[in-house]
Formats: sequence, C-alpha cells, structure tokens
Amino acid sequence: MSSCSAWAKFDNSTKIKKWVALLLTVSGLAAAPLSVSAANRVIDTSGTTFDTGGAYTSITGTAALTITGSEVTYSGGNISININISDGFIGSTGIYASDHANLILHSSTITLLGNSAYGILFRGDRATVSHVTISSTRAYARGIQVENRGYIEIDNADVSSTGLRGYGVAVNSSGTMIIRDSNITSQDRTMIIHNTGNDSALIVATNVNLHSLIRGAVNILYGGEIILNHVNVTVDSPTEAMLFINGNNSPAYLEVNGGTLSTNGGNLLSVGGTNDVNVSFDNADISGAGAISKNSSGTATVNISGGSGIHGDVTNSDSGALNVNLNNTTLTGDVTGSGSSTLNINASNS
Repeated sequence: MSSCSAWAKFDNSTKIKKWVALLLTVSGLAAAPLSVSAANRVIDTSGTTFDTGGAYTSITGTAALTITGSEVTYSGGNISININISDGFIGSTGIYASDHANLILHSSTITLLGNSAYGILFRGDRATVSHVTISSTRAYARGIQVENRGYIEIDNADVSSTGLRGYGVAVNSSGTMIIRDSNITSQDRTMIIHNTGNDSALIVATNVNLHSLIRGAVNILYGGEIILNHVNVTVDSPTEAMLFINGNNSPAYLEVNGGTLSTNGGNLLSVGGTNDVNVSFDNADISGAGAISKNSSGTATVNISGGSGIHGDVTNSDSGALNVNLNNTTLTGDVTGSGSSTLNINASNS
C-alpha cells in the first residue's frame, strides 16, 4: 500500500509562488508510474523504486515519470524499467517530458531492463540533469535523447547502454545538449545527432569520456553540429569510422578541441552527404586513430591544426571535393582520389 500527501504554500505579500511539493511514501516493492501536470512540483522519492511493469507494445510505451507542461524537481530516486517493445519502436521511458515542461533531475539512478527503452526522453523546454546514472544491457536502448527543440544541460552523468545497438546520448531532429564531466559508454553510437530536417541540432561536450564498444563513437546524420572540448574518445572494435559525419539534409559541423582519440586500428573520420561537411581538429591527439575518407557528392573540408597529425590514408571516392588543410601538423599515409573526385591537401606553418 502507499500513501501520498501534497501541500502548497503561497506568499501573497510578495506574490512569489513557493514550491508545490509532492511527497511520495511507498511501502512495498514498487511505486506505480507517476504523471505530473501541475506546475512547480518537487518530488523526493529517496529509496523508492518505480517499476512500470507489464508488457506494452504501443509506440509510446509508458514512463515511470511523465511530465507535461510543468516544472519538476526530481531527487534521489531509483527508476527501474522492465518493458519489452518491438524493435524500432519507442519503448519504456524512465522520465518523459513534453509540452514546454522544465525538469531538474539530480542524484538519481535509472536502470533499463527492457529492450528499446529510454532513460530520459526530453521534448520539453529546458532540463538540468546532474549526478545521474543511467544503465542498460538490453537491445536498442538509449540513455538520454532530446527532441523538439528541447534544451538540456548534463553534468556528472554516467550513461551506459551496452546492449545490441545501444546508443548513449542523442539529439533527434532538433534540440540542444550541453554535457560536462561525464562518462558515456555504448555498444553502438555513443553520441549522435539524427537531424531529419533542416532544424538546428547541437551538442557541446566538455571533459567527457566517450567509449564505443563496436561502432562509431561520434555521429552526425543529415546535418547538425557537435563541439568536443577536451573529450577523450575510444572505440574498441570499430566496424565503421570513429567519427561519422553526414551532411545530407543540411550542413554538418564537427569541432574537436584537444582530447585524445583512439580507434584500435579503425578509421578516424568518414564524411558524406550532399551538403557541406566541415570538420576541425585543434591540438587533438589523433595518433591512435586512422584514415580519413569521403564517399559522397558533397564538399568536405577538414582542418587540422597542431596536435599529433594524421596517421592514416586520405581517400576521396566521389565527385565532391575533399579539402584537407594542415597547419603545424603532419600527414603520414597515402593520398588517393578516384574517378572525377577532387582531393586537395594544403599545408602551412603559422
């Protein structure tokens, strides 16, 4: 059985609304899913486990905590999700926020036990996430995903999604993710922008460790921008390039400032798409990474300044130009263009 109490307090003299707090006290194994739609609630569920339970097959699945058009602070709880959804559908979700919702989440753990699950699926206005652990060993799970122009800041997070085709963090179609001082591990793509239209999509990562077990660690599909500041990237057994940047629907930008990139024998960078792709490395250690390749009709520009230089071949196998500009750095490897492709290597010291 469970008991629930709520109270509100307002300061009419200053017209400042205080928090409306919802205190959940649960005795038993699990609390039922919670839906929040009233404004400004503080939810403290320390020691409580939410388990949505059951087997759902709908596209939207279900969520342990659903936030609609509210401002919610969630602290100190554990969310356990155990739902299996058909591959390719949105499965169960630890926290789902939409319709201009604002979320403050800290000191919490989300464990995904079902396939196709999301730790946090954010479609609201603004979210702040700190000291949060999200983990899954099941197929097609995603740690944190932002959509619909949502804005999320993440600090001191540990995200692990090591099941088949598991993703770490993602921005889908449009939105902004700022992530700092965190560790992201995945079986598949560790950090990805999947921009299905011409809306803006941005990820800025600072002092983050990205670790992919198999596929590319950093991916831009169909345009968008990722900035990596002092980010360490590792791919254990690469089946594609560590950095996979595609500018099909709109231009794609990748900026790497400092950090160490290691692919364990795989390629460093693959660029493609019909729109322009721009990639820059500034004082990054890419000595443990490999080749650069382009295989599409768009124009790609790769700027490398300082750092360890390229240790691998540079190849362009399609009609669009590949321009590689080297400043105070070196290229060790073969340079190959095929068919009607254009490949320009420019070196300078300044």
